[in-house]
Amino acid sequence: MIRRVLGGVAWGAGGATVLSLLVALAGLIRGGEALARQDLTLGQVVEGYYFIGIIGGALFGAVRPLARGMLGAGLVGALVGVMVYAAAGWFILPPDELRSVLPWGILAGVLVGSGVGLLIGGARKQLEQLDSEVMRR
Repeated sequence: MIRRVLGGVAWGAGGATVLSLLVALAGLIRGGEALARQDLTLGQVVEGYYFIGIIGGALFGAVRPLARGMLGAGLVGALVGVMVYAAAGWFILPPDELRSVLPWGILAGVLVGSGVGLLIGGARKQLEQLDSEVMRR
């Protein structure tokens, strides 16, 4: 299990790195006005990406065995989605504002996360079927 969790953390940190580079590039091209309007700095955004990526990756690694079937993939996606949305809200919003939007964040996390989980689970299932057909030939 530790290997799965560490693998998830590595993937989460990798995703955070890619997103951080994209935000930095966008900041160089467009300037920092968009972040300033949200009262955020580039450092805070990068910090948030790594916080969310590492925690989300660890959770994904821990529950990954549940994602073998389509239902499990949707469930794992929903769990990770709720955690990502909640962590993003906690990181960005003041506590009083977070409390007012938390139910919507949970709903969005379940809907988006389960959708992504089902898409990934379906794609993986199709790849496995294709692989077994190729191996039979």
